[in-house]
Amino acid sequence: MDDAWRIMQQRLDWVFSRRIAFVMGATRWGTALVERALDAHPEIAAKGEGRIAETILPLMGQAVGHYRRRLEEAKAECERAGLPFTAPALDAGDGLHLARVAFGLALARYAGSKPAKCLVERTPEHALALAELESLAPGAYYVHVVRDGRDEAVAAWDRGLGTEGNAFARRHPSFADFAETFARRWTGAVAAARTFGRAHLDHFIEIKSEHLLDRPTPTLSRLCRFLGVDWRESRIAPCLEAAADFSPDGAGGFWRERFDAAARAAFRRHAGEMLKLFDYED
Repeated sequence: MDDAWRIMQQRLDWVFSRRIAFVMGATRWGTALVERALDAHPEIAAKGEGRIAETILPLMGQAVGHYRRRLEEAKAECERAGLPFTAPALDAGDGLHLARVAFGLALARYAGSKPAKCLVERTPEHALALAELESLAPGAYYVHVVRDGRDEAVAAWDRGLGTEGNAFARRHPSFADFAETFARRWTGAVAAARTFGRAHLDHFIEIKSEHLLDRPTPTLSRLCRFLGVDWRESRIAPCLEAAADFSPDGAGGFWRERFDAAARAAFRRHAGEMLKLFDYED
């Protein structure tokens, strides 16, 4: 094998000897805050929105499926011509292995030249794909980030109007209508992550994004201990600074300025119990 192959293998061996963690949850801002804070730690390399479960995993499976179909066509051609056909096809296990290799190479780029002990991938939507991630990286660690769903609904509404404009407004004729839809999604994603967490207690941690703002030191210390990195105050100081410098729109409770009575009722209808569970007050 040439040097490029050996270097790639060494890179993969290094990646999979690190602690691998996924940051996810039904909050784009909250997960981004956690990523920003963790990436400032000297022993952590954290990057975001790799969307592994919706890209690498299905694409490798599709590639194996396409190869299998092409071999079936080639076999039929050979049989018609009276020629032997002996090439074996790849299977689903091979597809998973290819996905792991691609994932490992992506994580190596996340680290760059940083001598990280822990490699972190952040994609909010992974809260609904945790079983797939566990098949890709068995024994990985999971950080579930929770933010008041009403604050997140306001942020998602503003983001939707800003990126999609009239098309978004046509789908959601009022903020109350959107709040009801979002409440169902938020509750479902939080519940799915917590269900997974109960089956993986030693590899799952849950934090409220608001705690990174109002009680940052104990929250980050707990998170760093979970990720197996130095959690002394001198080591997490850069993380505290990064969290403090992040966008101020994460301050909790600003939903009160945007929710009218109809939106409050709609959100409570589907997410009231979940809000109570996390002590999010009215």
